[in-house]
Order: sequence, then C-alpha cells, then structure tokens
Amino acid sequence: MNKLPIILLTIVLITIMAGYSSDTPINPYIGRDLKIGVIGGHPDIIESNKVTFSSIEFEDLTNEDYKRYDAVFIMKERLEEAATDHDSEVYLQVVIPIIFIGTDTLTPFLTNDVKYQPKAFQKGSSYSVGIINGKKYGLGLYNDKENEDSLHLFYSDLFRLIEKSY
Repeated sequence: MNKLPIILLTIVLITIMAGYSSDTPINPYIGRDLKIGVIGGHPDIIESNKVTFSSIEFEDLTNEDYKRYDAVFIMKERLEEAATDHDSEVYLQVVIPIIFIGTDTLTPFLTNDVKYQPKAFQKGSSYSVGIINGKKYGLGLYNDKENEDSLHLFYSDLFRLIEKSY
C-alpha cells in the first residue's frame, strides 16, 4: 500500500491550516465578574462567563441607574447620538468608567463645539476612548488590525482596565 498520497494530503492540510491561524494572542479576561451597561448592540466577547451586558439608554446616565454597573459602553452605532449637546456634561459626571467604542477622540462628546464625524478605524489610532477615574484614555487594536481575534483581545484588555479602576 502506497502511503505517499496520505503523507502529501497531510502536509497540504497542515499548510492550509497554518495559513488560517491568527497571530493575535488569546488572553481572556479572568478577573472578577463584571456588569457592563451598553448603549447600542452588545459586543461579541469570549468571556461570557465573567462579563454580562445589559442594554441601557442615555437617560440612565442622568438618573443614576448606571451606578449598578462596573462600566458603560457606548457603541459605535450610537456615537452620533452620544455627541449631542445635552450629553456633554453628563459624561464628565459619570462616576464609573464610560467607554466610547469605535472612535479615537473624546472631543465631540465633551464639548458642544465639535460635531462627531464617523470614520473608519485607522492604523495607529485608538479604537476606543473613555474616561476612567476622571482621566481620559485611549485603547487600540492589536497590530492595528480590525478583525475578530483582535477585537476579542481588545475587549479582554478593556475588561482588565475596568477591573483595575476599582
């Protein structure tokens, strides 16, 4: 029996599978359980046993219902609404981490003079910005790649940052 076809098939399969492997490290968040209030769609994460999301609205930031969460995420599809004049003061008064996902600047959310301009992710820039313990921060994507693996790592790193803020 000739084993050459089996060996060649094995080599071809290994080569194909190696081409699909990700260079993004997998480093799931393993800290304390987190509850995140989300304005917009819930992100896809790998830590569903450690992090729970609840849908909230902008009004929850003004009536202090947000305080039952460890952080608030405002997702990309709601950023334009988040930049309206009536919200700028509210974001500065929120006492838990508030994170704007899918933008590299806080300016349209903290001032009434600058209009939010949606744009695609750009290499070398932040993928999210926020205010944690009164300090502004930005967090980028691994290797500046916007793909499923780098987004999973991004959220894992963001959860670690939120945990450190307490």
